Formats: sequence, structure tokens, C-alpha cells
Amino acid sequence: MMHLGGLRTAMFNYLLAKAKGGTFILRIEDTDQTRFVEGAMESLEDSLEWVGMEYDEGPKKGGKYGPYIQSQRKDIYHNHAQELLQNGSAYRCFCSSQRLEEFRARSSSKGTMTLYDRTCLKLTQQEIDKRLQDGLPYTIRLKITPGTTMVEDVIRGKVSFPNHQLDDQILLKSDGMPTYHLANVVDDHLMHISHVIRGEEWLASTPKHILLYQAFGWRPPIFAHLPLLLNKDRSKLSKRQGDVSVAYYKNQGYLPEAVLNFVSFLGWTPPSGMTQEVLYLKDLERLFSLKGVNKGGSVVSLDKLEWLNVQHIRKKAESPEGLGELVRLVKPQLVEAIGKDNRASNPLLQRLEDDAYIGRVLNAVKDRVHVMGDFVGLSRYFFLEPNLADQTAITMKESLWRGKESEDIMGQTMAVLEAIPEGEFAHSRIFQAVSGVAKERGVAVGVPLNLCR
Repeated sequence: MMHLGGLRTAMFNYLLAKAKGGTFILRIEDTDQTRFVEGAMESLEDSLEWVGMEYDEGPKKGGKYGPYIQSQRKDIYHNHAQELLQNGSAYRCFCSSQRLEEFRARSSSKGTMTLYDRTCLKLTQQEIDKRLQDGLPYTIRLKITPGTTMVEDVIRGKVSFPNHQLDDQILLKSDGMPTYHLANVVDDHLMHISHVIRGEEWLASTPKHILLYQAFGWRPPIFAHLPLLLNKDRSKLSKRQGDVSVAYYKNQGYLPEAVLNFVSFLGWTPPSGMTQEVLYLKDLERLFSLKGVNKGGSVVSLDKLEWLNVQHIRKKAESPEGLGELVRLVKPQLVEAIGKDNRASNPLLQRLEDDAYIGRVLNAVKDRVHVMGDFVGLSRYFFLEPNLADQTAITMKESLWRGKESEDIMGQTMAVLEAIPEGEFAHSRIFQAVSGVAKERGVAVGVPLNLCR
């Protein structure tokens, strides 16, 4: 499933592709079959479609560099691993998982680095051939060369890594599947990827990738490692505090425009002098630049997401097209929540078929809406007669009703409301009329308003 961090990474790649006139490719990286989740690819594609980021090449669309699912490219990775064996940049490792675990445990207990000890690099060709003949399983490891590897990162500048601190990374596992390191370097080269934009946690692996490019004799792409997403206490973002799937935010009633707008500010700053906060995808395509991406971690504030959602809902309601979209989104929820009400014989329910009426209802309550689901609770009384026998209604009446006095105030209030011409029946005119009753009666305006409720 795509989480906030994944959406941000995809979004920044998408925006850069649009800014540079490039191609946005969706590639499914499923080489770790132990982490395979049924339906994950479809969920990812659904998330991209929901936010309006259409990819140019990928699993469903195809393209000249397919297939775009890494588990379908095993032969490609195997051939490139063989190339590294032949040029001396990689070697076979026959160590069992038990032996490696014991080695790591001993190293950890001594407080030393748990880099592989290169036992299999010391094997003679005769010993290698014998193990192959016996059918022993093996992995293929990258042979780290001496020296220092420099990573040039658009966001972080030049970062150097002493090679003696780099592990001889496994490139091809014993089941024939590649690791992320081999698969991504090979695919990025073969698919002519110009920019690799990914999370900061991959920065430490980048020197290994550069060594791989050098081993193949290829030119590396441009790297940009995005800052971490943080909780309010500046710890790494957790699912408990917001790093949940994009589908979760959709189901909670956030508009895709608001989610994209929110994610765009997680580590990116608009051009200098830009004060507008409510942005759409087209705005971001025009404004985005890697120069605006920050180095420091970005705190995820869901309060900001809610505020942006409110703004996008209100802006959408301002145009006939936007209001129509809100109606299409809310109508099924209204039918589900109200249409099954035990007072379904109420003639007002026929208005659930009237999109124009629903639009007027949504316009009337939109300023109190934070997420899309709020529309339903705030709209019920536009479609259902009040059930005065309900215990909630009885309790409210007992707390507000003051006999003859309340009856008189209610009668006068209804009279002034009925006198308002239909074309003027709007918030300001209604409030003015009810305020007039309150002033004449010498009570707070809340008294007739609450009685009306």
C-alpha cells in the first residue's frame, strides 16, 4: 500500500518529469517475495489514479522498456550478475544463513562492524567449481573496491563514504531473485532514468549503487534524497501518528486535492515570495523544483491537512462543476445513511434524487464541514422530518422549552421566517430576522435559534 512518504516520493518524481518534459514511469519493485502482498500493486495504482497522477509508462500501459514488474525481469538481472562475475566486480558466496547469523552475532558482541568477512572471496577457482558441482546454493556479492566513494546529491551536496565501511552487498539471492540494489541500478540504466528521487534512508546505500554503475561502466543518474517525515516530537513518522495508507485518508473523507496539497509541503518550499497555500496539481507542476526541497526533516501535522481539506471543499463548492463533483461524492453516502432510515416513507426523501437540491444543501452546510463525511450528519434534517418522539428530542425540549413564553417566541420566529421572500432566504437575511425577534423579546439570539432546532 502507498503511504504518505511513498506518495511524496512519487509526487516529486511526477512533478520533476512534468517540469522537465520527461516521462513518469511506474515500476513495481517486488523482488523481495517474502514481503509480497496480494493486491498491493492494484492499491498503488488506485492511489495514483485517485490523486490524479497518471503515469506515462508502467504495468498497465506498457512502454518500450517493459516489463515494468521486476519479478518478470529475472533473466535480465541474472545476465548482468554474470557480467559482474566475469569482470571481477562480484563473487559467489556459499555461506549458509546460519553461518552468517553466527558471524553477525559474534561481531555485535565484540562491538565491531558486522560487514561480511569475505570468506568466500578467498576461495580458489577449484573450490568454487567443486561447490557448484555439488549443487551448493550461493548468492552473488558485490566486491567493494578500496578507496572513497563520493555521492553527489542535489539536496545534500557532496557526501563521501569510506569504502572500507561498505558491506559486500548481496546482489543476487540464492533463489535467483535480485536484491533492490542490483535490480534498481540495472533498471534505471536500461530505462534511461535521469533522476533518482527517493527517501533519505537510501542515502547510505547510494555509494554501493555508484560502485555498481562503475563496475558496469555506466554513468550514474542524478540523485536526490528526500528528508525524513517526522512526528511532532521529531521522531520518525509512525503509522500511529499519520503514516498510514493513502486509502485511509480517502476513506476518512479527505479530498485528493487536499492530500496532494498537504504532501507537497512535506519537505518542499514554494518559490520566494509565494504566499498562496492552497495549491492544485497544475500549480505544483508549474512551481516545483528540486532547489526548493529542504535538507531537514519535515514534521507531519494532520491539523494542517484538515485545514487544507476545509479550504479545498469550500473552493470546490464555489463553481457549478466543483459543486456537482461534491454532490456525486456525497449523494451515495446520503442514500446509504438516510435512505435506510426507519422513516423512509418520508416524502422529503424524494429529494435524494434531486441533485440540484442536494447541491443547495451542501452549499448551506459547507462552512461547517471538515471532512466529506460531515456533510451527511449536517444534512439529515434537509431530508427527514424530525422525530419528536426520539429521546434526544424530548431531552432537548425539556432543557429549552418554557411553556407559553417559548410558544410565543417560536410562533413569532416562524412568522418572520415565512415572510422572507424566497430569493432572499439566505444566511444573513435569516439571522437578521431571528435577531429582530430576540431583540424585541429581550432575549439572546440563541433562544429563538435553539427553539427552531
